[in-house]
Amino acid sequence: MKHPISWSTAVAVVVVSSVATFGCESKSACVKNGVVAEVAGSHPHTLDIPKDHVERGVGGTYPVKGDDHSHVVVLTDANVQQLKSGGPVTTRASSVNAHTHEISIRCKE
Repeated sequence: MKHPISWSTAVAVVVVSSVATFGCESKSACVKNGVVAEVAGSHPHTLDIPKDHVERGVGGTYPVKGDDHSHVVVLTDANVQQLKSGGPVTTRASSVNAHTHEISIRCKE
């Protein structure tokens, strides 16, 4: 089923894996609190970026899950290192059912 592309924003629920953190007061909000993502489009999706990936500055391929379909987003090491330093990242999810989504990721405060 095709979904029309809409530029309204559905806020994604971001599940952040638990990781114990010890000491180091200089950790960014992303390392301490995880990330939140806003997924543009007319229907909701969720994105999970584990805290330990942000802490290590390691990118990867992450599912962007929806009710009836999913996309993937690829974050480079540089993207994740930008999150680690407290900066936002904007990228696009893969195309599925003839549509894609812009995703804005930032540190949870």
